Amino acid sequence: MKKLSVFFILFTLLSLCCYGKDGVLPGKFAIAEGRYIHFSQGNLQYQASTNTWRFAEQQWYYVGDATDGLVYENGVKSDNGKISSSYNGWIDLFGWGTSGWDSGAKAYQPWEANNKHADYYPGGDYTNNLTGAYANADWGVYNQISNGGNKSGIWRTLTGVEWQYLFKHHVRGQATVNGVHGYVLLPEGWSTPEGLDDFVGKPNNWTTNVYTEQQWQAMELAGAVFLPCAGGRSGSRVLSVGHVCHYWSASQHSEEGAHDISFSENKAGSNHCSGCGYGQSVRLVQDVK
Repeated sequence: MKKLSVFFILFTLLSLCCYGKDGVLPGKFAIAEGRYIHFSQGNLQYQASTNTWRFAEQQWYYVGDATDGLVYENGVKSDNGKISSSYNGWIDLFGWGTSGWDSGAKAYQPWEANNKHADYYPGGDYTNNLTGAYANADWGVYNQISNGGNKSGIWRTLTGVEWQYLFKHHVRGQATVNGVHGYVLLPEGWSTPEGLDDFVGKPNNWTTNVYTEQQWQAMELAGAVFLPCAGGRSGSRVLSVGHVCHYWSASQHSEEGAHDISFSENKAGSNHCSGCGYGQSVRLVQDVK
């Protein structure tokens, strides 16, 4: 018991060093030749009643729906199905490019819930990405993240090409962390923490790489990233919580790019589009300088 207490004290101190108030995880990941990023400490969350953006407190946290999920506000469980402009709980499934910046799209607010694909095009044009003239449509570029430095312009969303490069050049695979299904990415210079089994890449199940909360803390300090399967949202219907992961990229139109990155127990890959109005997870990154 004494040993466990010392571990948690140590973890807390090291966590403050590694990301603390700025929300930056320690692992470094290649996204192109000579270019690297750090991931945020958790998925992006939003509270409409206070117009507050934040990162999940733990990498495995997700909002889910009325039944499944790990996020509460004043003792009440948050629910993506209650998405609205005045909701006082938290949501973490967003339509594409819904940073709150008026991009010229019909739907650009984080509480948008219509399923009309074309309503989410920045500038009303499907060839526009969340980059360049429309970079402010990217959640991390436009918004201040309360526990992520609290300044605009210091975070961003990976493009489809960057996601694909990262997947190609890093060990990755399904895992279960503290009972939550998801996907693990291992950073540059990875070394397995003492006392843990080596990570098995690309298993087609949730039972090969299984970590308790304490074990994952060691993995996180060594640089590992976990993307939880937070499901998706169609209108106000929340689907496949705990079973399927959909993460947005900044790319809507690109020969090589992908609109989103998705994975489940049996597969992982990229898609050119599953529908801009479909609510999906956002995991922001910071460029290494």
